[in-house]
Amino acid sequence: MHYLKGNRSKSTLVRMPTINLIDKYTKKFGYSEVRYFGAVTWIFPLLSRVLTEKVMTEFSNWIDVVFNIKRSAFKFVMMAVKK
Repeated sequence: MHYLKGNRSKSTLVRMPTINLIDKYTKKFGYSEVRYFGAVTWIFPLLSRVLTEKVMTEFSNWIDVVFNIKRSAFKFVMMAVKK
């Protein structure tokens, strides 16, 4: 959406890491842990009409922990260890 609105360049989209790239890094390093965050951030504009920011944040955190959704995650953190 940000690209379509002119807020991001095409270069930004091309350089975004994919799940396949993350998997390749895991194989290269030998061990990694990846945590994904913000899987339901896209629905916040709709939820904000009926829920407070605190409730939406708690809901988002719960979804991230319970379901570990990768494909719609807004952010990720990867810890890799070279073996």
